[in-house]
Amino acid sequence: MAIYRGGIAGVGAGKSHVSNFMSAAYNDFIYSIIVEEYGLIGGICIPLLYLIFLTRGGIIVQKCTRTYPAFLATGAVAIIITGDD
Repeated sequence: MAIYRGGIAGVGAGKSHVSNFMSAAYNDFIYSIIVEEYGLIGGICIPLLYLIFLTRGGIIVQKCTRTYPAFLATGAVAIIITGDD
């Protein structure tokens, strides 16, 4: 329902209506709230930012001349991308 209300451009930042009825809108359903507030444009930007971050992390790893910094950068990027705690 939140994604449907968002449409292409969204309803605007902080004007989400469906989040009031979600039990954990701040947690698992944050992507649907982002899409409701910022629309399809914001919904496409979030995965694009993750992809850019993953690409930049790969570039950093390729430029590492030693093993430890490469593993450190790989681990940091992997933890951020996958969302593990």
